[in-house]
Amino acid sequence: MWRHLPWLTGLLVAPLIYGSVTAEGQAVTGLLFAASLLLLVKELGARSRRTLHPVWLWLAGLWLVLPLIPLPANLAGWFSPERLALARSFPVQPGEVSSWVTLSLSPARTIQRGWELALVISCFILSRHGARRADFPRVFCRFLAAAVLLLAASDIYLRWEGGELILGHWRVQSNYAAGTFANRNHFANWVFVASLFLLGWLLREIQPLHSARLDHLARNSDRRWPMVLLGAVLGLGLVIATATGSRGGCLAFAAGLVIWVVLLAKRSRSRKRWLVMGGAGMLLALAMLGSAHFLLERLATVEDGFSFKAGIWKRSAQIAAQYPIFGVGPGAFVRAFNYYKVADGEKTFWHAENDLVQWLMESGLPGFLLAAGLLFSLLAAAARHAWRAKMREPELFLGALAALGAFVVHAQFEFVFQIPANALLAAALLGFVTGMRDTDSLPAAPSPPSRARLVFNWAWALLVLIMAALQVGALLSWPGARRSKNPEHTATAVRQSLRFWPWDGDRWISWLHWRLKSLRQEPRARQLEMAPAIRAEFLAGLARDPLNWQMRLELAWFDLAFPTRLSDGLAQARMVAKLNPLQPQIPLRFARHFSARDPVTTMEFLQRLNLEDPALLRQAYGIAWFSDPQPAILWSLTPDTPAGLQTLADFALGKGLTGLALQACQQLSNRVDNVFLARRFLQMGRADLAAAALPQDPVTNEARLLLLEIHLLNRRFVEALRMAEKVWRASRLGRSLELPFPESVARKDDHSRREPDLSELRAEFLSKPQDVAIARRLAEAVFAQPLPQRDLALLQNLRARFPQEPRLLWMLVQSEWEAGRFEAAARLAKDLADEMVRLK
Repeated sequence: MWRHLPWLTGLLVAPLIYGSVTAEGQAVTGLLFAASLLLLVKELGARSRRTLHPVWLWLAGLWLVLPLIPLPANLAGWFSPERLALARSFPVQPGEVSSWVTLSLSPARTIQRGWELALVISCFILSRHGARRADFPRVFCRFLAAAVLLLAASDIYLRWEGGELILGHWRVQSNYAAGTFANRNHFANWVFVASLFLLGWLLREIQPLHSARLDHLARNSDRRWPMVLLGAVLGLGLVIATATGSRGGCLAFAAGLVIWVVLLAKRSRSRKRWLVMGGAGMLLALAMLGSAHFLLERLATVEDGFSFKAGIWKRSAQIAAQYPIFGVGPGAFVRAFNYYKVADGEKTFWHAENDLVQWLMESGLPGFLLAAGLLFSLLAAAARHAWRAKMREPELFLGALAALGAFVVHAQFEFVFQIPANALLAAALLGFVTGMRDTDSLPAAPSPPSRARLVFNWAWALLVLIMAALQVGALLSWPGARRSKNPEHTATAVRQSLRFWPWDGDRWISWLHWRLKSLRQEPRARQLEMAPAIRAEFLAGLARDPLNWQMRLELAWFDLAFPTRLSDGLAQARMVAKLNPLQPQIPLRFARHFSARDPVTTMEFLQRLNLEDPALLRQAYGIAWFSDPQPAILWSLTPDTPAGLQTLADFALGKGLTGLALQACQQLSNRVDNVFLARRFLQMGRADLAAAALPQDPVTNEARLLLLEIHLLNRRFVEALRMAEKVWRASRLGRSLELPFPESVARKDDHSRREPDLSELRAEFLSKPQDVAIARRLAEAVFAQPLPQRDLALLQNLRARFPQEPRLLWMLVQSEWEAGRFEAAARLAKDLADEMVRLK
């Protein structure tokens, strides 16, 4: 059993090292897996029941390797015309024509994905072999339970620290990390799938399925506290996984529970067992309800999330139709989708959000059917075995099937199989049920593996060891790169890392950055002398990933800064813009670069943009105007849409080009709201056009206010006053302006009290200047005076002191109007109209 401990440790640490999506996790896991493969090299394959004919397995392996083999261009074009077209459109060196082409769009990413799949296959082989041992299931369950506990603790720590740094070290850009994973869905998937399997262990210890068991299970009175501990671990794990709010994870867990119930109903007739499991389920459900509000919050957005993913699935299927035989190559999804996508230009889509769709796109229809057939045959055989056969560990067998069912369901909504830690867990469970089935149906006497199988075992173990050692060698070069403050030393350390693992595009970019920092310290002549050698090294990396737009972008800037041929930089820039056509920042930055000296090239890049976005259009206008300040250039960039014409008008006004702004606004007639158009004309000082754009008797207050402003500009004050009246009389509050204040009316109706005269009200107000009731009565008394005796200064003082009383402003308007001071009345009326609209 000790020979299995290394790979079980690898399975345990895989989710803890960031889900093994980084080189660190894959290197550690690979070394541990290689250790077990070497220790078990003479045992693997013994007593194996043939599930599939070896021809199918070799064919599957060939299908994974064939995309990496360079083929003659004509032959590659026969298999995949679209692949050949891409190779000719994006040569590594501008102007060259390659006579050999790989079927994979990205050999580097295919090798990386092949390495991850090698770990998955190794996990399946080792788990299948281990499942034949009587002591393996208990050890296997303990490792998974420990992993669930550690993952739950890591998520608690992440939340405690604010959710920004995973394990206090890895800062993720997204805001939905969980535990040690950058994506909460992958964290929830790992915990839910492992928990469904561990429920089988719980059932085994509480109410074992004797009727489905090959051998009698002896009772052990010392199992109580381990079961309590396991129940606590499961409860904590399920609560934490639910708290992530993963909708797909919870749906997958529910599907796994349904599979559990169906299988249990077939193999169990004990009412006591159903009561015990029902009670345990209720306890777990109550525990999960404590964190269900996180899930409910995310369920409110399920429609938007599904429609977004459905768009990715649809586009991925369309791309797959262009590569029907071999696909785009394992791991090359991101390269193809960035080129063919039709929306969300600023986003990079690394996965299809559906493992089946992504596998179809990456491996083609034959590869998809082959892989689906292999998996289906294994799962179908295991399901038939679970349905009617007697098993050595029936509870764990049913739990593994339920967990695998949940994994398959979740894979329809997320890219869980693309995450090494999750894929390793699924492979371990699939290997477990396959190995258990082998053991249950084959004789106990082992037969040694064949010579061919021994050769395969050695070759496979050495392959995994070599790949893991290469990653370790690459990682050991990084500490030197991080510690050094000398750019030259850092660049050398990064280059040493690339000699071990040359398929990492990000490291190539990092190497070029450090090399450039070192190069800047040299004289210009020395820079130009060293540039060709640096470029040649970088081209070697680009040849492994020719559709990597980020590497091409770095190369384009390098060629523009250190031109060996003047055409190289421009050619690479054009290819980058074409390779990621919906990323707006690429053509914008190149256009800005060329704007100072090459207006034609500047316009070429600007016209690559989707200028329907006003924000992008404004940036394009600024670059174009700097390069060649001619209105015709701006017109050539303007889309014939209301938003485009409005943006042009705004830009023209900002530059003082009133005539251009006027032309743009005139083309907006009958295409936008007339109030908006009139306001634009007014900003240009064309009150006549603004008035013409509005109806003479507008029905909305917004239009009335604008027409009022136009009348003021045209000094038509009487019309302005009448328009203001229409504004305030359109509301109940405005109509009440003509009614006296209630305090004044109540005072007049009270005949038992003498109405004080104006002088008494003045004195009373001076004694209580903040009393609004006294101010209202004083204002009414002043307004009741004949116009020659009316104290307008006092009314203005009251208005300034009590601005919340609009009737005071109305009194001033009426007083100025009656006095024939129409301009003053009209301007006050506009203020009153604005106030009425605001109060409404």
